[in-house]
Amino acid sequence: MYTAGVFIKIFSAAKLMHKYEAHAATDITGFGLMGHAGNLAEFQKERLQFVVTKLPILKNVLEFGKILSLDTKLRNGTSVETSGGLLIALPAKHSEAFCKEFYTLTKGEQYAWTIGYVKQADKREVILAEQPEYIEVEL
Repeated sequence: MYTAGVFIKIFSAAKLMHKYEAHAATDITGFGLMGHAGNLAEFQKERLQFVVTKLPILKNVLEFGKILSLDTKLRNGTSVETSGGLLIALPAKHSEAFCKEFYTLTKGEQYAWTIGYVKQADKREVILAEQPEYIEVEL
């Protein structure tokens, strides 16, 4: 069961997805961000490459992973600790406005980030940029 606060955040995201012409979305669960981004890329009509430039990761998890020498999956975006949010595909021209309005609608309690870009390619795939930015996320 959702609390009122969680429902408002989900409703806010759905409302903005419609307003800003989102054409695909998925929740990020056990496959990690890269797994779900790969699924989105695979099922597009056009051949495209989704380049992930930023990886949101739960706060402190990357540091614990480094200490335990278990950070490879985290840094590759395939670990479940990159989970929990929504991956929303929308036109690049709307990305910044979507992020700002989502922050405002959630009264500063939630953030949205532009985490990559799409370009034409020979095949449908997702890749991680050579030097991705890691964003520590608090729940």
